[in-house]
Amino acid sequence: MPAGRDPKMSRFDQLKETLDKEFFSIEDNPDLDEDQKVSRVISVCSASAAAIAIQPVPMADFALQLPVLGYMGYKIGRVRGVDIREHDADQLVWEMLLTVGLGFTGRQLMLGLYKTVIPFWGAVTTFPLVYALVYATGKVMDHYFRATANGEEVDRDELKRVF
Repeated sequence: MPAGRDPKMSRFDQLKETLDKEFFSIEDNPDLDEDQKVSRVISVCSASAAAIAIQPVPMADFALQLPVLGYMGYKIGRVRGVDIREHDADQLVWEMLLTVGLGFTGRQLMLGLYKTVIPFWGAVTTFPLVYALVYATGKVMDHYFRATANGEEVDRDELKRVF
């Protein structure tokens, strides 16, 4: 058992405490610097979106992944010191997706087709593809928030390059 844990604490409470410190309240974790916090947020959200993609219905995963992308934007913004409300994060996600739009849309269509043509294996093998897509989107968000926190303008061409 890790140091500092109450041995009487249930496994569920231990998991909840760990998730809170390592993800849900990561912006308050003094053990990590900003880059480590952002890296964890991007990794967890990428894995979550990829896990959603395993479901077999073509194109349904996109709608299920949008809240994950919105939350990722919200958390990255908080870590970088750009405090946005959760509902504003959804709008930011749409703006980011429009910026990298054709590439993102093309990949989503390819993934949907992939699941249709190869039903079982298509669903399973989309995991690494979706992980990479969401990871790249997280990097774009981080670049945007880092620049915003420093008072810099960010143009769409630069965000496309980061993607």
